[in-house]
Amino acid sequence: MLADAINFPLVAAGGLIVFGPLVLLVTLVEAYVFRRMLGVPVRGVFRRLLWANILSTFAGGVVHVFQGGVIEASGIDASILAFAGGYWWVAIILILIYFAKSLLIEALVVATRRFAGRLGRSRFRLLRAVMIGNIASYCLVGPLFYYATRPIFGYLELTDDTAWTVNAAVSVYFIDTDDRFIKRINMDGTGIATIVPFPAAAFLVSEDESTFAYRGVDGNLYAYRKGAETSTLIWRTAERFQMDSVSLSPDNTMVAYATRPTEDKTESVGYQLRVFDLRKGETDTVQECRLSDFGPFVSWSRSGEFIYGEQDRDRVAVIRGRAPWDVVDVREIDTLAPSEFPLNYVRSGPAWYASRNDWGRSLLKDSKSLSEIRCVRGLGAHFVVTKDGEPILEVADGYGLMKLGRHYADSPTFLPAGAEVLLEWWGQLYVLDIDRRRLGLLIPGEKYVAPLERFRVNRDYWGSPR
Repeated sequence: MLADAINFPLVAAGGLIVFGPLVLLVTLVEAYVFRRMLGVPVRGVFRRLLWANILSTFAGGVVHVFQGGVIEASGIDASILAFAGGYWWVAIILILIYFAKSLLIEALVVATRRFAGRLGRSRFRLLRAVMIGNIASYCLVGPLFYYATRPIFGYLELTDDTAWTVNAAVSVYFIDTDDRFIKRINMDGTGIATIVPFPAAAFLVSEDESTFAYRGVDGNLYAYRKGAETSTLIWRTAERFQMDSVSLSPDNTMVAYATRPTEDKTESVGYQLRVFDLRKGETDTVQECRLSDFGPFVSWSRSGEFIYGEQDRDRVAVIRGRAPWDVVDVREIDTLAPSEFPLNYVRSGPAWYASRNDWGRSLLKDSKSLSEIRCVRGLGAHFVVTKDGEPILEVADGYGLMKLGRHYADSPTFLPAGAEVLLEWWGQLYVLDIDRRRLGLLIPGEKYVAPLERFRVNRDYWGSPR
């Protein structure tokens, strides 16, 4: 099943509301065909046909289990555009499968020797009537199936490129879903380049976009300077950590990061701060600094003089930004001004643990002026755009009668110009033009970081519920 949260009584009631009248209608159509072909009264065959169609409907539930496999085998789920454009011919295949199932069930139930004898007709004539009746009924329910189950994606105009964007010069860093390298691309699809030629799971970008700290697919922490031949291993670990627990110094020579004194996850021991010197290849530990138990935020000060380490939702430890790395004092988070932070670009927000290997920070909403876009996960996943508090656009990728959806939209970011949004969906990056109701595929990729205000270290995230 898709989730434990499915309300089975509600689904059953909805099924009766939808399929009850439909089964009656199909039975009437087939009974009329029997009357025309065999000259038998409708009431003489209605009950047998109704029973056959009820059994056929339940058998359809079994076929439905394999419907997702048919869609995956078709290849139309390669992108939103491919899914929306190719669903019609996959729907025809599905209709033919359901037709074959109905024909088989009804032939076994209706075209029996005993029932043929009762009607005074041959079994061959009954089989032919069953076939013609099903053809007639599927001429009705086939189009209904397509229009009731097709994905509509909010009736957006879908394009396979983003050449139309008004944010062409804005770049974004992302993880390629194929080779897992960190790459960069402009919003109009130009200028694609591999920046970090090593597989990554999450990353942050320095202010001058020359240096990257990243969590490798092996779980370890690395640093990489653009154009270098190798990465520098900072921390070999099996411990989960978020990239906003890591910070590059303003001069890109040191990396501060939070780690537990022990990797024994059975005890709550808090975190300590460690500082790795990229020039010396050495790590120092701030022994007297205990940080939050919940994946603390860490940030260098903009001057490079201090490092801030979150102790709880209200306070940070202020650490001297050079050896011997003493804790200078403890300050209230609200006293930290945005100007005190360096311009590391990183994801900061609620933690999201989707699976063993896919976890990080989830960015489920963004706002610009009086507009907001919010992504909703779970059953019926969708995203909604509001303006002045009123919804103006709602988009989901659901198909089928329940419209449960195949993928979650995530990480929406308003772009600087126009009413455009960058977001992740289907393991790809898309640009949405809200005013023109247009959605364009930028590139396959995920967990992007853009050199925009949204991704700067921000004290507003510190102390927020996680």
